[in-house]
Amino acid sequence: MAGTAIAYYEMLDTMKETLEANPLINTVSYGNIYDAANDKTTSFPLAHFKVNDAELTDNTFIFDMTLFICDLIDVSKEDATDKFRGNKNTMDVHNSTLASLSDAMLMFRRKGAMESGYALVGNPVMETFTHRFNADTAGWYADFRVEVTQRMNVGC
Repeated sequence: MAGTAIAYYEMLDTMKETLEANPLINTVSYGNIYDAANDKTTSFPLAHFKVNDAELTDNTFIFDMTLFICDLIDVSKEDATDKFRGNKNTMDVHNSTLASLSDAMLMFRRKGAMESGYALVGNPVMETFTHRFNADTAGWYADFRVEVTQRMNVGC
């Protein structure tokens, strides 16, 4: 007999649905970030997540995850007149991707999520980045932990 960790699929689906519902995100992907960020068919802004590992407790799984949200940097052909902002939209990208990342993290703190068996463990630290991967992107990422009530489906 083999068991399936239903909580794993439910947690992945919940994250995917939350990210897809965000109007500031065009593409949601899972797995290797380099594949998604360098795919010529990816429509930015991109939300990408992966599960790094899982801790098994008596009745929960604690998933260690990473979520990246990024967008392409747009460079204006006009000379920069604002020395603070320059001629790139990097600040705008950081602002919108931070909002999207915060929304995803808060989804696991909401009462409905907790009642469904999901809970954010601790406070995620969100870090900014620019010029990552092969694309000219900027955004934010967070390593975080989600505790999910353990439910098993046992089959043959």
